[in-house]
Amino acid sequence: MSRHAADVRDVLDALELDDVLLVGSSMGANVALAYVDAFGCDRLRGLVLVDQTPKMVNEDNWTLGYYGLTWDNADAWVRAFPQDVQAFHTVPDPELLAATLDGPDFSIRDTRPLLRDHTYADWRDVLPRITVPVTAMAGRHSPVWPCESSQWMAEAAPHGELLVFERSGHVPMLEEPAAFNAALQRVALR
Repeated sequence: MSRHAADVRDVLDALELDDVLLVGSSMGANVALAYVDAFGCDRLRGLVLVDQTPKMVNEDNWTLGYYGLTWDNADAWVRAFPQDVQAFHTVPDPELLAATLDGPDFSIRDTRPLLRDHTYADWRDVLPRITVPVTAMAGRHSPVWPCESSQWMAEAAPHGELLVFERSGHVPMLEEPAAFNAALQRVALR
């Protein structure tokens, strides 16, 4: 995760970008938190964190992680991922879904160390240190964690807000694209 944060920083540096609205969905949201953890809010004007929990593993004091994931089964979960994970609450437009499948081949075996690092991380301490606006977006019916995890992030950030997509699961940009794009545009234009 720290390497991904450094990659984001390298891109911002190479393109000499400042005043960036950093948008991350799922693991990408935690890449954004890893960026803030490593570099602060330098070069950022805001964060959009889409359907992600800041801590995936549940324990006594945290129940907003991945459904059913605990320290007792975390290693087995990482080894078995993606075990029949269904990301959608509603079926996306077939053309829109097909467009997302065009791209380079993906090897879960090659990225399993990243998944393990992501799964074991705890970004909760980062949220209170964010000095730019944070918009936490969630699908009301996310099949991977409760949408209250996004509410927690919005409340933990000093300048946080929550947007919930009522007819979506884990990927509101595919399940409610018009509403998602309108919300993202509103955040980008403020």
